[in-house]
This record gives sequence, C-alpha cells and structure tokens, in this order.
Amino acid sequence: MSDKNSLLEFPTDETKEKVQWTKGHDFMDGTPRYTFEGRDPATTYERFQVVIYTEWEHRYAHDPGNRCKHYYGYVRDNEQEWSETIGPFFSVREAKKETLALFNSFMERFVAMESATQKHNMKMGGI
Repeated sequence: MSDKNSLLEFPTDETKEKVQWTKGHDFMDGTPRYTFEGRDPATTYERFQVVIYTEWEHRYAHDPGNRCKHYYGYVRDNEQEWSETIGPFFSVREAKKETLALFNSFMERFVAMESATQKHNMKMGGI
C-alpha cells in the first residue's frame, strides 16, 4: 500500500486548524497574494495550490468611483484538475479563514479518494 504522503510535494498537506500565511506578490502585476507552508505566492505550481489574490473592484455598481480591494481564495488539485474560487471578501482575515476551510475540504476529498482507490486495488488484487 502506498502512503498518501508519498503522492504530495508537501507531505504536511492534511486538514489544518491553523496555518502561517506568507505574503507575496503576483509576478505579473505586483498585487498582494497570500499562501502558506513554503508555497510560492507568485507561482503556486504545487500539487495543491492554495492562494489568496487581490482584485481592485467596484464595491457598488451604482458608484463607479468607489473601488476597493476584494480578496478571493483559490484552491486547486493539479493532479485531479479540481479547482474552486471563493469570494469576494472585503478583508484578508475573512479570505484566509474561508480559504483554509476550502483547503481542508480538498484534503478530505483527497483522503476519501485515496482510501477508495486503495480498497479498489486490494479488491482487484485479491481476485
């Protein structure tokens, strides 16, 4: 049986209560981006990409002069080609909280899929 951690670039990818976020910048436009645990906020090429990015948007459609930062959380599993974007959030604190919850849901999905795959492989090997 394979260890689920052997499939991950970051062996500590698992559900988490709290993480240390790292601030970086988008390499194209310099806007702030956040990620955690050694991931690169600018590129995010890992198996599980986790990033919070910033967009300057209008808060109210009827007031075109009122632009403010909106934060979006993005989590992607490159191997399974699943991704999800959440937001907009008006504070980075809220974006961090919700993005971590989204990451945890991806980890739960990953563990469930690995468990199902291992059961299937054992069943097929036992025939």
